[in-house]
Amino acid sequence: TLSPSSAASDVYKRQEVMSEYFDLSHSVIAKIPNGVDMGRFTPIPTGDKFREKYSLHGKKIILFVGRLAVNKGLQDLISAFYRVQKDINNAHLVIVGEDAGMKDAIISDINALGIMDKVTLTGHINENMLKEAYGACDVFVLPSEYEAFGIVLLEAMACAKPCVATRVGGMSEIVAHGKTGFLVEYGNDEELAEAISELLLNEEKSKAMGAEGRKVVEAMYSWDKVVDKIIELYNSL
Repeated sequence: TLSPSSAASDVYKRQEVMSEYFDLSHSVIAKIPNGVDMGRFTPIPTGDKFREKYSLHGKKIILFVGRLAVNKGLQDLISAFYRVQKDINNAHLVIVGEDAGMKDAIISDINALGIMDKVTLTGHINENMLKEAYGACDVFVLPSEYEAFGIVLLEAMACAKPCVATRVGGMSEIVAHGKTGFLVEYGNDEELAEAISELLLNEEKSKAMGAEGRKVVEAMYSWDKVVDKIIELYNSL
């Protein structure tokens, strides 16, 4: 299963690979996305508990959720955040997730840039606090080198948060550039910083993108919608 495309070229490449590998025509390849349980994010979490736990009241929160792994683009995110915080004094970066080999390097980079007081690494957090993290953030960022899908983007969008992601894999199909967030080139920390700053500095645009993102998740990625697509496919066969 693949997600419906807002980036036709990326899906076309996947179809080409599947067609060649399995000797299939494009017409018999169905694209059905992953899903998210909207009940988890209804009502949308306020984020107050997360802000209180980590002393983040009054901060503009940039949130990353995922393993601290080499493919996640975290060092690019640190570099981008360094640019952002120079212009937005109350910007604060929150990195949520367990270490998968990159924590020491990330901390080293943060210390070298002298911004440890503006970065919070929470490690693994429980489900309730994770929802609060989504609710607390102003911008969600996933700057990975590759992602098969990027379900954390759906979770952030379900919480009406604008997203910034790299233009790779499934992420380029989830985030509608200029509508629910921004897509940037992997490894371009300057472009990443500009996208984050634009959302932090333009509250009206940010809220509009977040609201549109939740509508998209409800319309296309809720499990009810996904199951309907699966049933429709089985019935058609």
